[in-house]
Amino acid sequence: MRQNIIDVLAYIFDDLSKKNFVISKERLHIINKLQQAGFSEDVIFQAFEWLHSLVDQEKEFVDTSRQTLRIFSPEECLRLNVECRNFILALERANIIDMKMREIIINQLLDLNHQQLQLIDVKWVTLIVLLSRPENSTAKQLRNFLLETTAQKV
Repeated sequence: MRQNIIDVLAYIFDDLSKKNFVISKERLHIINKLQQAGFSEDVIFQAFEWLHSLVDQEKEFVDTSRQTLRIFSPEECLRLNVECRNFILALERANIIDMKMREIIINQLLDLNHQQLQLIDVKWVTLIVLLSRPENSTAKQLRNFLLETTAQKV
C-alpha cells in the first residue's frame, strides 16, 4: 500500500466528516484507528506534523487585499507542474482562495516532500486548507468549482 501524508489526511478528513470529532481531543483515537487501517506510525506522525504546520502558517502570513502577481520559484516549478500551478491560480482568480491561502497551499504542498506533485495532491491539500479555516463556507465553493472543472474535462 502506497502510504503518504495525503493518504492519511484524506482518511482523517473522511472519518471526521462522518462524525463531529475535534482532532486535538480525539488524537489518540484517530492514531489508533489509522494504525488499524494499516498506516505506519512514521506516516501518521508526519501527517500530524503537517497539520500543525498548517495551523502555524495561519499566523505567519499578512493578509492583503491587493492584487499580486505570483512568480513561482524554480523549485516550485519542478515540484508543481503547469497543471498544478494553473489550478492554484484559477482558484485565486475565481475568488475561492485569497493570496494568503494561496501561499499556505503552496507551502503545505512543498512540505509533503514529494518530488513531483500531482493535481490530485493539490486538490486534497486545497480542500484540507479550506476546511481548516473557521469560515468553512469556502470549502463549498471549492467543491462546486471542482465539480464544474471536472465536468468541463469530460
